[in-house]
Amino acid sequence: MNNNLSCLEDLPNEILCDILKYLDASDLFQAIHNLNFRFNALIRSLQYLCLTLLKFHPFETNYYKNLMPNIYTLKLGYKVNINLNGFPNIRRLELLVPSYEQLKQLESNVCYYLEYLSIGYKHILFSNELPNLCKKIFSNGFPYLKSCDLFEPKTIYIPLTSVKSVELHFLRVDHITFSTYQTILLTCPNLYFLQFTIYFPWKEACFIKEHFNLQRMIIKFEDIVSLDNSFHINDYISCVPALKQLIIYQMNYAFNIKKYLKYDWFALIINQHLPLLQQFQFHLSFIGTKKSFQFDNKSILNHMIENFKNIHNNRYRSKLNFNILQ
Repeated sequence: MNNNLSCLEDLPNEILCDILKYLDASDLFQAIHNLNFRFNALIRSLQYLCLTLLKFHPFETNYYKNLMPNIYTLKLGYKVNINLNGFPNIRRLELLVPSYEQLKQLESNVCYYLEYLSIGYKHILFSNELPNLCKKIFSNGFPYLKSCDLFEPKTIYIPLTSVKSVELHFLRVDHITFSTYQTILLTCPNLYFLQFTIYFPWKEACFIKEHFNLQRMIIKFEDIVSLDNSFHINDYISCVPALKQLIIYQMNYAFNIKKYLKYDWFALIINQHLPLLQQFQFHLSFIGTKKSFQFDNKSILNHMIENFKNIHNNRYRSKLNFNILQ
């Protein structure tokens, strides 16, 4: 250990800083904090530090208080109830399994300069406090927020407000209705990328306002859908005429595979509404067994790929991908 420490001490400050910035702040603190005055000064001079806390006890606050002003990215596990006001310069916040206390803190006047926010992941239910947080996010409550991930398996409701979130450019959400989709487009005029999962029923509103800045969109169908769903997608697509990349994820049963031989693959809708499209990907997952794809279905898959290419006719880059879910 002494030899390793001696080697580190021989390095100039510039190289040491380049090395130390790749360490998580918790590892950095445990490894070299209080070894000597020089290392302590270097740690305090570092910017853009990342701190990951999967477990936390209140008495540990004293361990990190000298580093808190330098934390740029903060990742918190379940029930890590640390005071967010202690991180005045935080720009990126990830709540891996958000708790009630964490969400309540975000509703208050914290993380004013936040640029990236990621909340939760699928199959974790925490929506009791999410509506209030959504209201803050989509009414410019985080005025510098550029990117947001809201992984809530329940349907997300976003209230329409007169205040726009003009800085929000990247948004990923789970289940939303058509009216929420419209609200997102209205409240985020500069949105560039949007990912969402379509929720049934398809639509509750008829008013459609076009959004001219959205260029990349990913649409997921989490449930089995009928192949005649093109007219439902039409309203979603017609709102975004400037779209350059469209990616669709869909599932179906293996015994329905032959129906795709006459499928339109949304070609007509794309031709009508997306004149600027440059790339289209369709990811189709079949629920079945690998054995069911060993004989006739292999030939059918090849025909589907050929039909897909012919229908889209090289007007833009297009690709059809298959996946088998057992």
